[in-house]
Amino acid sequence: MADSDPDEKAKPEAQAQEQEDDDGAGGGNIKGRGLRAFQSEKDEEPASTKAEAEEAPAAKTKAEDEAPVKKKEDEVEAPPAKKARGQPAEVKLNPPSKPISRWSDRLSFEEQLEDFMKMKRRGMYNRYLVLGKLPPELRTGENIWRLMQPVQKDIVQVEMLTCFGKPVAHVTLRSATAAAAMHRLCEQHHKNLTVAFAPPRKATPTLWLGNVDDYVPRKSLESLLATYGKVLHGLRYLPARTCAFATYAEVSSAISARNSMYGLEVQKNQYLNIDFVDDVDSQAAPPDAFGMWGAAPAPWAPPPWGMPGMPPWGPRPPWAPPPGIAGPWGMPPPMAGGPWRPPRDGDHWRNSEPWGAVPGARLVERSKKGRARQESASSPREASADQPRKKKDKEGAKAAEPDARGAKSKVKLYKMGEFCCNIVANFVKGKESPESLTNKLQIDQRTKIDHCRAHMERAGPLATVWHFSAADRRDCAAYDALCDYFVEKQRVGLVQTPSYYIYIVPPTEKYLKELSLPASNFVVGLQIPIKK
Repeated sequence: MADSDPDEKAKPEAQAQEQEDDDGAGGGNIKGRGLRAFQSEKDEEPASTKAEAEEAPAAKTKAEDEAPVKKKEDEVEAPPAKKARGQPAEVKLNPPSKPISRWSDRLSFEEQLEDFMKMKRRGMYNRYLVLGKLPPELRTGENIWRLMQPVQKDIVQVEMLTCFGKPVAHVTLRSATAAAAMHRLCEQHHKNLTVAFAPPRKATPTLWLGNVDDYVPRKSLESLLATYGKVLHGLRYLPARTCAFATYAEVSSAISARNSMYGLEVQKNQYLNIDFVDDVDSQAAPPDAFGMWGAAPAPWAPPPWGMPGMPPWGPRPPWAPPPGIAGPWGMPPPMAGGPWRPPRDGDHWRNSEPWGAVPGARLVERSKKGRARQESASSPREASADQPRKKKDKEGAKAAEPDARGAKSKVKLYKMGEFCCNIVANFVKGKESPESLTNKLQIDQRTKIDHCRAHMERAGPLATVWHFSAADRRDCAAYDALCDYFVEKQRVGLVQTPSYYIYIVPPTEKYLKELSLPASNFVVGLQIPIKK
């Protein structure tokens, strides 16, 4: 009998194992291939040891017992495994061996900052900034807020502190995106200041969890969160924002979870970002109220009507003037009669009323009507003569509106049910008589640019191209944030109404080339009717 080559003996077993991996743990393949090869070798050559001789029947019995069980598991668990980028259907997240941070709200700011600088932040940033090298005129929260005009509505609070004997300002913003925008603003336009990301100053029982997408095992994540304390109402997942919220029964539990799980690898090269948020921020807000996308109340204004109370920073409620308004470096304190509030100018305060009230806009409309009444009253004969002509002009304008190539309309843009910004839609090209846009566009879906291009090609001349521009300066920040969001996700927004679709395409060179559209500085709205 010829000698058995060990490499040849291992080859069938390796093929059987490889087939098992490819098929998702198929028990039948082990029995049909691996055992047949093993048995043929056994018949040709006696076992070299007693253990090898006993291995075959034991393996056969084990394979026969497990075959139907594995087949059943294949039928149930294989599809989720394919969906999760080839990873196992159930991935268990292991808690870190030791906390990455020792942050506490009882630490001084110097200690919090030193701890923050030692953390492995994995390239992630947060919504807190510290400003240094402050000149005397910038040593109050009010003046810093006024200086940061482009991001004013995103500033939540400014706290004046002393760090290593120097006056600094700790700024809390509504989102990491807003903090990055303010960071760039300081570096580009206020180079005399030093700016850096900073740790939080207060703790809340609610945690925001970033970088949580559809492939992160949420059950395992929720179980891991529960190891630090009682989680109320489970994990709240927001797929459109790739984040989640978790509220603990105790603030100390939230601090432990934040200090331990920050930077946890939830997937390959994907790390968990964690921050404290007020519980009211994690709930859905009404349109035009506070929020990431909507117009926000002033940083020092009273809370919106009906907002639940939020935990104070010591004796000072969060809507009170931040420390520094009283002027610890010799600046005059605010006038008596309540906390200082910025003047209600039209640039910042219009549309910042809760529940969608727009008092500034109503005043403007009344003033226009008042001027019209005054003009008509001053010349009654001219007004009576012009009245029929004005009616005819209005009727003609209404009739010509759908066909007008320069048609414009003002639209409110919403994202996932939350108000984003006001935009002006300008007709560019396409269908000569497009269906008029609704005054509210709800972006509740997103899709790939390939799907948008294919849909546009199928629609042909029925498609209409619009340019969406920010209606006012106060809408620019949310408008830009919306573009950045879709560029980051490599997707386009999708609005669906009963009669048409609208694709919201950020004005990047790549996307516009895909759609064979000229370069633009405005968001492109691609309107396609549902029925041809």
